[in-house]
Amino acid sequence: MSLTALILAAGKGTRMNDDLPKVMTPLLGKPFLGYVIDACRKAGFHSLYPIVGYKKELITSKIDATGFITQEPLLGTGHAVQQATSLLKDKSGTTLIIAGDQPLISAQTIQELLNHHQANHNALTLLTVDNPNPFGYGRVITENHRILKMVEEWDASDQERLITEVNLSVYLFDNQKLFQHIHELNNDNTKQEFYINDMVAIFNHHGYRVEAYKTERFEETIGINDKVALAEATKTLQQLVNYKHMVNGVTIIDSQHTYIGTDVEIGKGTTIYPNTVIEGYTSIGQYTTIESSYIRDSQIGDYVQIGPFAHIRNQSIIGDYNRIGNFVEIKKSTLGNKVKAAHLSYIGDAEIGHRTNIGCGVITVNYDGKDKQKTVIEENAFIGSNVNLIAPITIGKNSVVAAGSTIDEDVPENSLAIARAYQTTKKGYYKK
Repeated sequence: MSLTALILAAGKGTRMNDDLPKVMTPLLGKPFLGYVIDACRKAGFHSLYPIVGYKKELITSKIDATGFITQEPLLGTGHAVQQATSLLKDKSGTTLIIAGDQPLISAQTIQELLNHHQANHNALTLLTVDNPNPFGYGRVITENHRILKMVEEWDASDQERLITEVNLSVYLFDNQKLFQHIHELNNDNTKQEFYINDMVAIFNHHGYRVEAYKTERFEETIGINDKVALAEATKTLQQLVNYKHMVNGVTIIDSQHTYIGTDVEIGKGTTIYPNTVIEGYTSIGQYTTIESSYIRDSQIGDYVQIGPFAHIRNQSIIGDYNRIGNFVEIKKSTLGNKVKAAHLSYIGDAEIGHRTNIGCGVITVNYDGKDKQKTVIEENAFIGSNVNLIAPITIGKNSVVAAGSTIDEDVPENSLAIARAYQTTKKGYYKK
């Protein structure tokens, strides 16, 4: 059976009060839309089509999806789905319609919704939740799961406003029925827009089976409409992620001040100190210590000491038993085992062999003004303090580069390289 997801991602999100499309707002280093796509994939939806509009190039350049559908102009959620008609109208199967700004929703909830939809042979299944404070949400009036009526806050009677079951704008449709009737939507409303939730009334009118599936996971359904709600959601997700790692044997000294992304993997016995941020697709081995540092999209081995205030990024690979000290930045580099870079160094676009020492103030000069160039330092090399290595360059194994040198030629193995002016001392200079 074909499972397709249409992800509503065209709006700006004016209440967030910035220039990003709302779905690209970062949460623990990952955009809202990334979370929704991951949840859909894990639930079995592999045909994924974000419907984009506002600053669509920013979304299409950063998000991995099957394809993108453009909505221009922006005339409501129903109008967004209408843009997929030519692509999907002849397909059978089930189509999920979900907002791209629901980053806390889980694959488990989507899978449970799908199971209910299939087991009951529904034409449309709507995800709902009991909200203790339902103000502003559309109320769902049901009888034995069948949806009798949906009513918006401003149209509800006093009695209907007491209902706590609300619409979460997550829908499963029989795909052929959806596109058979999607153009029956009208824009006879204040904003003159087309709303996908009006399909409930249309499907009921045609006698199709329309049901609600009520989730118990209220925390997944919290709307994030402004920066205040974003901070609350960050705290919620932060604690869920940190709790998972602590249960798995990771020591987090202060979970309130440690930020770990949802795609990070950490081995048991590792200790993480406060004010550490670990984001992206990062893996950290066992019994490693990380002190107040920032790591993104990198691999860290076992028994590594990092920080304080180290910065590791852009697919860097750090071997076992390494020491990456304070104010060391590593970018897109591979370090072997037992490498020491204790402090104040920049290692970019480099390959560092086993048991190499990187002295204080060492810089791999990797940018020539146009392209990034590579530095290779082979095993057992010793790079003294305050050395500039002008890439592209290779330092052979067992070689030493003297402190204060600027090296722009390859150094063969078992050699000493010195590139600095002789010292001149003028005695009595101060008196003159």
